[in-house]
Amino acid sequence: MAPLSLIVDHSPLFPAHWSLFVAHPSCPEIGKRVHVEGSVYAGFTHAVQRRYKLGSVGKNFSLLELGELTGGKGGEEEEEEALVKHIHANADVDADAAEYGEEVKPIDRLEKVAIGIVAPGGSLNHVNEDGTQAPARRGQMKNCQDWIIDVVAELVRRDLLPAPANEVVQNAPKN
Repeated sequence: MAPLSLIVDHSPLFPAHWSLFVAHPSCPEIGKRVHVEGSVYAGFTHAVQRRYKLGSVGKNFSLLELGELTGGKGGEEEEEEALVKHIHANADVDADAAEYGEEVKPIDRLEKVAIGIVAPGGSLNHVNEDGTQAPARRGQMKNCQDWIIDVVAELVRRDLLPAPANEVVQNAPKN
């Protein structure tokens, strides 16, 4: 079992950036951060930082407890796969041992579930290269918060996280 938290990086002007965080058992301020990066215009890509230090992006953040990750229900293959794998907090690795976009290779069940949820694509209408407006479509503004809500719902559905986690993300600060 491992406690899963929601990091809310607050912003007065833009939606807060949300990410999932699992603290290293021996060093609670360092751990695994799973999120998506990008913009509603260009779209988002998956990101996994396996040696993330809390507060390294900024000091204006909240940490909300989502619950304990547990074994859940799954087939034999899932039962043998680690729920969460950590790089040792003092390991000699490059920066935060991060992987982004298509480079992300899941090393545990948490990462596999998260990467299995499609990152939001570009939500805004684009202008064509010749300067004309692309065909209008109803914009669906999806961002990192929507992706986290979907990931948490999937973790709950698989019994890897308790159901109240859904309520925590629904009520988490949006800015």
